[in-house]
Amino acid sequence: MPSSELVSLLSSAVSKPGTVGTSGGVLALSVHCIMVRQGFNVVENPDVTGKRLRRSSYMPPLDWQAAGPNEWNFLYSLGGKCHHFKLVVALHEKTGRTFVHASEDGNPNNIQVLGLQLENYVSPDSSTLKTQDWNKVLVLDNEQKLNDLVITHIVNPLKENSEDLELPDPVHGDPAAYAFAGREEGWGTSHGAGRYYVGAGIALAVAAAAIAAAFALRRNPAQVRVQ
Repeated sequence: MPSSELVSLLSSAVSKPGTVGTSGGVLALSVHCIMVRQGFNVVENPDVTGKRLRRSSYMPPLDWQAAGPNEWNFLYSLGGKCHHFKLVVALHEKTGRTFVHASEDGNPNNIQVLGLQLENYVSPDSSTLKTQDWNKVLVLDNEQKLNDLVITHIVNPLKENSEDLELPDPVHGDPAAYAFAGREEGWGTSHGAGRYYVGAGIALAVAAAAIAAAFALRRNPAQVRVQ
């Protein structure tokens, strides 16, 4: 079976499925790869990672699995936008229902949610996780469906409702400040080539809000249509 586009992205993120460890982690990593492909840049937590060398823009943050076996967290920046974006993927293990919750820091009106049924996108055969072949882990027939759902329900509305970064006019303002702001936000880079730093207080606040929402969804799964 020929390698799919998502398989290629997953291989760039994590070389072997066994490193991820769980089917829920595979689905979370798949959503993450789609986010990065759509222009979101991974933000590392310097308190956790230090000066970690990123071999690929698709690599997840070092602490993406730190919340526990059924929850995965990601933080992003997006060129031209004021705030960072938080992605939480939470699995209800007994039912396989997986909730994707994305939000914009500082904008309580920009929260997007998507429900996914785990076995529709990841093989229910747990032995595939021990292989080195991403093709055997994914349900390849539903790859395009997963891509379309994430873009339609998460990526596009998240971008459309986000706050644009207002930069000083380079003619009337400070050209140096204009250039500096562009560099820090990753303008002119490909998928996060620049370095990003997140204040610990902001990062914790965003994480707490997103995780709380994810837990709420798990307690009330009927609120979200699962596809």
